[in-house]
Amino acid sequence: GGQLYNYYLNTEAEPPIYSVFAIEGGKGRILANITDAPPAYIHSVFSTESFVVLIVWQCDIGPTDKPTYNLIDAIMPWDPEREALFYVIRKDDGEVVARYTAPAFFTFHEINSFEKDGDIIVDLPWMANHTWVEALRLGDFRAHIARSNATASFDVPGTFQRFRLSDFANGKTENGTLKVREALVDFSLRHEVGNIELPKINEEYLHKEYRYAYGTHIEKRGYFMDSIIKIDTKTQTSNVWSPETNHVPSEPIFVSRPGAECEDDGVLLTVALDEATRVSSLVVIDAKEMVEIGRARLPIVMGFGFHGIWGGN
Repeated sequence: GGQLYNYYLNTEAEPPIYSVFAIEGGKGRILANITDAPPAYIHSVFSTESFVVLIVWQCDIGPTDKPTYNLIDAIMPWDPEREALFYVIRKDDGEVVARYTAPAFFTFHEINSFEKDGDIIVDLPWMANHTWVEALRLGDFRAHIARSNATASFDVPGTFQRFRLSDFANGKTENGTLKVREALVDFSLRHEVGNIELPKINEEYLHKEYRYAYGTHIEKRGYFMDSIIKIDTKTQTSNVWSPETNHVPSEPIFVSRPGAECEDDGVLLTVALDEATRVSSLVVIDAKEMVEIGRARLPIVMGFGFHGIWGGN
């Protein structure tokens, strides 16, 4: 607790430098500098109890000739040959202990990561390419969000995928250079079962072996996101809360029941916009059964955001 891990990308350096850092007790320190990866838009850093995992997936950024531009304008065309790179960095001394590659993919968020039997397990919403980033432009949001038969490419495409970084403790050759090994896919779920974004878990299981992940989901293609999904990583099945009328939900926040006896003993909180009435509600969902148990209707439209936290009583 009280520790924060992130990275800073210096694109003016040659080669570019990813500086992975820690902030502990109000003081920062550089853990590692990565200089053999292309500059890319990386939304999340992954973490286990003892390691930071920097994944340089494919969303490379480069120069643009536009006089004014934003990050999306600087994203380079998709290159299916540019593999994703995984760097495993030990938290206590900053040593890069292992490096892995995987076929090109894109993602935004970590679902959870943990160490198990000498391997590191990494769960994320996998995307086949970065096309969906274009949907984040305000004009596209206004044109497509919550509209039936809208262009399906604007639906959130992420699907649950589990990578395994095997035998991370033996990631170097005898002379100390990093081996380049394959990040194995333990399993991936098809879109109908495993479509998930803005993922959350019971945070008591953060960096630990866990069973359930929750997130936004799309059931009716062309609605961007319209429901909340619960994925069971043990059975590789899912359960979905679908509102009776069309809603656009937000990231579901898991809140444990006081005295909870199991991982999914609690509720999910999501702010959902009713398309018909154009007002928002705070919806409370039973996390075990994925049924709505209550809602607080708001007199306003709650502005769309991405992330939230439960602040306690």
